[in-house]
Parts: sequence; C-alpha cells; structure tokens
Amino acid sequence: MTSLIEALETGDNRTLLVAMRDKIAQTIDEGVSPRDLSSLCRRLIDVANAVRALDAAADADEGLPIGKLRAVLDEKFDPTAI
Repeated sequence: MTSLIEALETGDNRTLLVAMRDKIAQTIDEGVSPRDLSSLCRRLIDVANAVRALDAAADADEGLPIGKLRAVLDEKFDPTAI
C-alpha cells in the first residue's frame, strides 16, 4: 500500500485516490467510533466512485486516437531503440 505522502508526491490523481481509499478502508477496519463511521463510509464510497470514474474515462479514451497517443506518450523513452 502506498502512503498518502508518497501518492501525493507522484502527482497522479488516481494514485492519490487509491491511497486515500485504502487508508479510509483500513481505518474503518481497525475500528472507529460510531460517530465517525458514517462519514468515513460515505467518503469511502465517494473516493471509490472517483477511482471508477477515472478508470472508465481511461478505458473510453483507449479506443480514441488521443487515448492511444496518451498511452505512447506515457511510455519511457528508450534511446537504444533508435
């Protein structure tokens, strides 16, 4: 599990959201007061939905030329491949 600080430093929203989701779920699993449980569960659902939305948008982009271009641009450059 990535820490929230490490996730934040990546600059990637999905990584940060996944780390937040995992932290909230872990906190709930470890036990929280009944007063906090409802708000944490609501926040967990919100963050999980945000991750799903990002994944759905990425999947939709894969079929479009811009999605394929983004996938190529995300690859590491290998100067020996030239």
